[in-house]
Amino acid sequence: MDLTSGYPFWPAKNGFLKTYEPLDRSLACEVLVLGGGITGACIARSLVEDGRDVVVLDRRNFGWGSTCGSTALLMYEIDTHLRDLIRETGQGLAVAAYRSGLEAIEKVEGLCRTLGAGEFRRRDTVYFASTAADGEILRDEFETRREFGLPVEWISSEDFSRQFDFPAPGAIRSRVAAEIDAFQLTHALLADGERRGARLFARTEATECHEREDGLLVKTDRGPEICCGHVVVACGFESLKYLRRSVPVRLTSSFALASEPIRDFAGWPDRCLLWESARPYCYARTTSDGRGLLGGEDVPFQNALARDALLPAKVERLERRWRALFPRIPLELAFPWTGTFAETGDGLPYIGFPSEQPRAFFALCYGGNGITYSVLAAEMLRAALRSERHPYADVYSFERKKA
Repeated sequence: MDLTSGYPFWPAKNGFLKTYEPLDRSLACEVLVLGGGITGACIARSLVEDGRDVVVLDRRNFGWGSTCGSTALLMYEIDTHLRDLIRETGQGLAVAAYRSGLEAIEKVEGLCRTLGAGEFRRRDTVYFASTAADGEILRDEFETRREFGLPVEWISSEDFSRQFDFPAPGAIRSRVAAEIDAFQLTHALLADGERRGARLFARTEATECHEREDGLLVKTDRGPEICCGHVVVACGFESLKYLRRSVPVRLTSSFALASEPIRDFAGWPDRCLLWESARPYCYARTTSDGRGLLGGEDVPFQNALARDALLPAKVERLERRWRALFPRIPLELAFPWTGTFAETGDGLPYIGFPSEQPRAFFALCYGGNGITYSVLAAEMLRAALRSERHPYADVYSFERKKA
């Protein structure tokens, strides 16, 4: 199944960057990574940097799954409010989840600087109330975040109207956020991993995984087999076919557009990242070449044909929303697209070794913060293979506790 359709902006901007050959021979390695999007790339590069013998497989070309459809807003904020997450998981886990996002943004910035890729740019986020009732909820959420030392400010309705060209009952401004080109960063991570010794094979799918006394035997659709000590599953929602247990995951189709380059972002102060309290919510950012991106209009995923048929109507709705949000910024549509993503019940990913699959590390980096979760997943696996305990392992564990 195609995870995206239409004209995703990032491959159009960057081109293929690099193509990799399919697997044509059986081989052995210490760690086999399934998935060559941003999650698999972060993990593979981290492991090979740590001296591991790594092979990466992707059933598509690298970066051409959900990664190329991402709008790549980097936020520590989770779709589930901190107040709600505390009630659901307990204070310690919930606050740790938010703080881990702050740390992950710093780590993404470090990766982008080291590799000279990814077009990392610091931005504020403005999370605005869609209704008067949501304004009261967001005010309570602001107080909760401030109580736990998160970098937030409250924007009153009056101040909001002075800054933006549309009204809102209030908003939370967060000072730690960014925007990147995740497609470009993925390829930079893979290229650096390959220079360090990782072996990368595209258009090759793992079809079976058998446990042996000395490790795992993974069969592929092309015939060659891979013997490995551990397997990392980082295939987005397609990872679920390799998981022996059921986890609460729902699939969602999201829609997005990119404009032609814009000369004047009047009414969009500091080109901040924007998102709203309505569910499903819309979200907006800008790009290094001066475009605006607007996404949202999410619907439950049924199948790729049904999703793709909705694209024209959904893009029209996004265009209308653009005009309401940015009446002084003319929109000339350049790239419309849609993609399928996964979300969990509590808004947190599942990262770690399920107890019943001790040689399989799953990086189910679902939700709106998949890129920051990917960096954390790479750190967590690196620590686990060193027999060390990562400070956030319990937060994202398959066995995490509920309040």
